Amino acid sequence: MSLASTFLAFAPASLAARLDPATTEGALRGAVAAARAELPGVAVAEEELVAALAERLGPELDQAADPAAALAAAHPTDLALALGCQRGDPAALAAFDARFGADVDLAVKKSPSLGLSTDEFRQLVRSRLFVAELERPAKIASFTGKGPLKSWVRVTCARLVVDLARRASPERPEADDGFFDRMPGAVDLETEIVRASSRKDLDAAMRRAFGRLDARERNLLRQRYVHDLSGDRIAQMHGVHRATAFGWIEAARTALLKKIREELGDRGGKRELESLLAVLGSRLDISLRAVMTSED
Repeated sequence: MSLASTFLAFAPASLAARLDPATTEGALRGAVAAARAELPGVAVAEEELVAALAERLGPELDQAADPAAALAAAHPTDLALALGCQRGDPAALAAFDARFGADVDLAVKKSPSLGLSTDEFRQLVRSRLFVAELERPAKIASFTGKGPLKSWVRVTCARLVVDLARRASPERPEADDGFFDRMPGAVDLETEIVRASSRKDLDAAMRRAFGRLDARERNLLRQRYVHDLSGDRIAQMHGVHRATAFGWIEAARTALLKKIREELGDRGGKRELESLLAVLGSRLDISLRAVMTSED
């Protein structure tokens, strides 16, 4: 089956009469060749790319005065990259960072009041673009290839900055003191086992410990327990195997508890400290998940 035939099979039926098959075939062959040359290592089948062009761009081509010219002006390489990112292809995700990472970083650098590092903001952008929700596909699926992906990413980053500011920073609890304020188990921990330490001491130790985690550890805890992303979704977003993602999450959780231990030191005695960590470790998952309700 020719690429032109594949294209027309997925495009509006009325478009067939307005496109020359030979010219369309040549244009599509050129688009596939360019995508493969510009995206080495990103595996996108030619039929997949052509079908996506037809489905996402076909309605606009059908309305264009010169559909052949509109097709020639499209950005199939960017669409190929979007398709790879949508399915979590590690090579595509790496190419996305290489091409647009500087633009993503610039967006958050222009908004220092958000209190986010560039690494943290990149993860939020990835979550918004590449993670599907129960009732909608990943946002990257709405990219049509009509315009450059670079401009589309910049608009997405700008909108994310506005959303974060408008929602009073609910997506960055790790950057402020409010992250642990909303943990429902904190009062229980105090009344049950923190006899020698004040609530203020415990809160401060937890915040300091959380702040000492590296950017990836903080992001993983937020993604898993604040945003309630599954391990599989986190694996897709980071472009790794699900077992690797689960290992990262558990390591981040362990690191947090270790740093809480270090922050508390011998305050209240060794027995009280060990009791605190035992109860905190058993309830940390539940407490962090509960934050998700207020985040949404």
